[in-house]
Amino acid sequence: MLLSPGGCKMIEFLTRFGAVVFRTVAEGGQKVLADRSGNVLVMFGFLLIPLIGAVGVAVDSSRAYAVRAHLQASLDAAALVGANNLSASNRDAMMQSYFDANWRAGYQGTATPLPLQITADASKGTLDVWTTVDMPTVFMRIFGQNTVNVGAHAGAEKPEEATLEVALALDTTASMSTLIGAQRRVDAAKAAARDFVDIL
Repeated sequence: MLLSPGGCKMIEFLTRFGAVVFRTVAEGGQKVLADRSGNVLVMFGFLLIPLIGAVGVAVDSSRAYAVRAHLQASLDAAALVGANNLSASNRDAMMQSYFDANWRAGYQGTATPLPLQITADASKGTLDVWTTVDMPTVFMRIFGQNTVNVGAHAGAEKPEEATLEVALALDTTASMSTLIGAQRRVDAAKAAARDFVDIL
């Protein structure tokens, strides 16, 4: 392959430039290896502080997300039982009982959650409930953040009244005219059918 005079000069320049860069890097590396002044250790010490902070935020944030998920599941159970018993006099106590049954005490070192805050609208058939809990931190306490407050909210609606269609077929043949004690069988069947409808 033939090169023009300009191409030869370019190759020569790149060769010299590469040699200079290599020599500079080599000399700099030798100086760093021979340096005993402790600059690298000091820089590492400064960088270690934000590094620990970043790791701490990541770890404690993941724990807070886990607490919130567990808190949300417990609130969902309480909201559902509250919506199904929207007009019951012991509704709030029932909701708190369901929440306590689903909440794992001391989860991730948490304290006792605050009592449930409940608001309901009977005309709309809606219910809202929320609470918070304090979670102690592991790494962030190094920076003065000893706890993280985690909260969750749940809402539910009262289910619509279900309708059920029932068909009854009564035997009206002559055999139903016989007596059961002092009552005819057909009369007993009618009374039983009325009781069945009342139960439904």
